[in-house]
Amino acid sequence: MTIPDIVITATIEAVPGKDAELAQALDTLCAATRREPGCRTFRAMRVRGQPGRFVLWEHFADQEAFDAHLRMEHTRAYFALGLARETTPLRHEPLVA
Repeated sequence: MTIPDIVITATIEAVPGKDAELAQALDTLCAATRREPGCRTFRAMRVRGQPGRFVLWEHFADQEAFDAHLRMEHTRAYFALGLARETTPLRHEPLVA
């Protein structure tokens, strides 16, 4: 049995007044995460017409790569900033195996 890739989309809402700081923190997180082994895609985008809202696209080779990402210093530093008021992750599965 093949272990599927880990694909996650997360919507992120900035703490009021922290839009610019969150954008910078996400940019820093994305740059560092893209260098991780097992990271296939890691990209943040603003939601057009919704100030303070972002979407994060994550694609990792496997669960091990994703778990390693969560332990990385740059990931822990991002969460420690506390710039996101709400984060809603959605984990995706393929329709056809």
